Amino acid sequence: MTTPEDEFDNDIGEAVLPVEVDETAVPIALDTLQPWHRPRKQFIRERQWRACAELLIQKLKNQNAPSIRPGKLNYLTLPGIDHFDVEILGTLAVDSGLKLEATGFLSEAERDPIKARSQFRADTLIKRGLMEDTSITFPYRFEDMSNRQSQAYLEIKSRAPFHIINIDACGSIAAPTALHSARIIDALHRLVELQLGTMRDPWLLYLTTDAREGSLSTTVKTALDDAIRQNAAASNEFRDGAINCFGLAGDDLEAALTGTLTKPARFVSKFSLGFAKWLLHNANDQSWDVKCRPFFCYSTRPHGENEVSMPCLAFEFRPRPVLLGDRFGAVNPKNPDLPEPPNYSLEALNKTRDMQNLDTTLAEDDALRIEFAQKQRDLLQGAGYHAAALDAFDAEHLT
Repeated sequence: MTTPEDEFDNDIGEAVLPVEVDETAVPIALDTLQPWHRPRKQFIRERQWRACAELLIQKLKNQNAPSIRPGKLNYLTLPGIDHFDVEILGTLAVDSGLKLEATGFLSEAERDPIKARSQFRADTLIKRGLMEDTSITFPYRFEDMSNRQSQAYLEIKSRAPFHIINIDACGSIAAPTALHSARIIDALHRLVELQLGTMRDPWLLYLTTDAREGSLSTTVKTALDDAIRQNAAASNEFRDGAINCFGLAGDDLEAALTGTLTKPARFVSKFSLGFAKWLLHNANDQSWDVKCRPFFCYSTRPHGENEVSMPCLAFEFRPRPVLLGDRFGAVNPKNPDLPEPPNYSLEALNKTRDMQNLDTTLAEDDALRIEFAQKQRDLLQGAGYHAAALDAFDAEHLT
């Protein structure tokens, strides 16, 4: 029989024993290549993310925008363990006389080896001057942002607004079985809402996501189709352009929308246009415009299946000028005549129609493929990837 004293002694003994650790905080071995180590991803980093950011920075400087005056570029990202996007944009910031403050989501950082690797990379970029030491990566899912009471939302709210938001998602923005609290589109909607309420300067949104007919919920597919339908009802030019973009000869709009369900490339086009219009309509309600920047796409299907499945979209949000009237005539304001704004809906249609398939582009241009393969290899080597991984990369992309 045990006495209370025995139980007390047992409790003390257990309390002073070392805690059993499932995983040691040793960074993961860098000996395996990942899908984001392909030359096409480096193309996106440079020709979309960096290029659009460079234009934004120049615009903000030309406007002497308040948000850029402190000399800081505020960046929200899903950096993974490599932080390659942070390295690319951090280099751009330095070249532009700015400092990059990066805020990241990395849910896998709850695992000690992942956390250790991510922190090591972040520390390296800080020491190189490519990222501010006020940067932070939270061990949360981006999807947690959908709840205003979540720690993820509260942390991001305290660091908002952002000049650039980069949602580089491996999966769907709204899987068919996912709850609203576990969907990227819900979190993204909440984040855009936060941005429009806190930012008065132009800012960028990048979205890379899986867009296959079976990867999206019926509700979201219908909503994005409705965004297209609404614009088509108001503009014959948009309607005809949409049919030409993802439909077949002789289709009306409904036939074109339905026909994409069995045509992967056309479905990606419809998704991209529908998502763009969803953003445009919602931002318009808050007196913001959304300009589409160049779109790209590639395939993430099993080997041998070349149909595109992953659109890489870029959007610039622009606040409209605030012109205060005087309904009582006390000052009789003389507001300036503003130039006719661009037709952002037709721009979205054009960017969708001109979307570049990077698999095709790089396959047809050896010099371009080798250029971005070498740049990706340099990043891998600089990040400390092992010789075996570099040799595997060379065998696949540089021979």
